Amino acid sequence: MRQFKDNPALFMERNPDSLPAEQFRALRLRLDRAAAGGAPGTLAVVSAEPQDGRTTVAANLAVAFAYAGKRTLLVDADLRRPRIHDLFFKFNRVGLAGALTNAAVWARNAAGGRNERAAPGGARAARGAPLPAEADGRHAYGAAAEEARIPFETDGSGDPRSAAGTLPPGPFAADPPGRAPPADAVLAPPEPSFLEPYIQETHIDRLHLLLAGEPSVLAADRLGGEAAARLFREMAESYDAVVLDTPPFFSAAEAAAVAARCGGVLIVARAGRTSRGTLRKLQSALAAVGAEVRGAVMNRTGRPGRFEGLRTFSGKRWL
Repeated sequence: MRQFKDNPALFMERNPDSLPAEQFRALRLRLDRAAAGGAPGTLAVVSAEPQDGRTTVAANLAVAFAYAGKRTLLVDADLRRPRIHDLFFKFNRVGLAGALTNAAVWARNAAGGRNERAAPGGARAARGAPLPAEADGRHAYGAAAEEARIPFETDGSGDPRSAAGTLPPGPFAADPPGRAPPADAVLAPPEPSFLEPYIQETHIDRLHLLLAGEPSVLAADRLGGEAAARLFREMAESYDAVVLDTPPFFSAAEAAAVAARCGGVLIVARAGRTSRGTLRKLQSALAAVGAEVRGAVMNRTGRPGRFEGLRTFSGKRWL
């Protein structure tokens, strides 16, 4: 198996002191300044057409964020023709496709009540019926605490107290004794992590991977659904920087869905191939879905046979 540094596409890893690496550091600094509060958050790397260099830019930019001390996640959101696993010599067996499926199943079960923990008073409370009352008029807080596995004791009056002498934690903790909780209240368990089982570590500190998993058009369709929204929220909460490689914008509808869910977008164009008209069309399409363009990269600007470098732009200078 080849070593990671043998991969010529990872400039940041192959030779951190090279000109290409410096260009990606400069790009990272520009994106930090363009982001609110200096936090890059979630960033989609998009281009209009195939072979414009999105994957190479996304991978090296993620390494640059990790080298800057940010906890970084590189996501392969091209579920039709994934490539990130090739750059890092990983097996593309599990990844985003599986996480989307699990999140969709969890959401479907939650809608049917199968993910909910038992509510105080059993099924009647879940249907909106009043909670059962004890003989002295107090409601069965104790049963709720026991179902939630919360240790409690009473003070002799039947008022449940936790071991610390307070009411059991939860949505009813502030309710005075004898006052009924909301009739439609349901104790739901916290959402599980949909990402953690699919995250892979790399040899680079603070850089993690979420590969695409097995190519699937069905999974790609889920990028526009609620399952994807759950995953993107978890990404943003768990990492300082999330860089997403996407499919060609005008070849796959899910590219627009990914861009719309990210905090910002970086456009990649190819010198001598991507026209100004195509860039304007891409900008209009991104604006239509509410995506915020934070900058653009002109890829492959060097002479053939030498390093094919980058030119970065901000604002409207690239139009």
